[in-house]
Amino acid sequence: MGSFDLYVKNLGPWSGGLEYRHLSAYPLSTDDEVQGHGYGEWNGDAHYAFGSGWGASLDVYNLPNKRADAAEFWYGDRLPGEPADGANDVHIHPLEPRAGRFTISKKF
Repeated sequence: MGSFDLYVKNLGPWSGGLEYRHLSAYPLSTDDEVQGHGYGEWNGDAHYAFGSGWGASLDVYNLPNKRADAAEFWYGDRLPGEPADGANDVHIHPLEPRAGRFTISKKF
């Protein structure tokens, strides 16, 4: 697991950053038989300071719109018709698709 961040500041009213987060493969089961896949994600942001404490920023997450699983879990569950002790399998939470956030802020 790791991240690389690059920040640029003092470009007049502009600043910004680029981030890469990485999670490598990891064991899901105690015997290491089942492995999570891991993923990498690029995020970026740009900020503009208007003065008098006002600013605006744009953040973009998952820049290349990568499809991956942000979290994987290995546990047993039971659906109708399955054995009473259930069935072990991988449950996932997908990585969010590309998304943006625009913010206007005021510092007091």
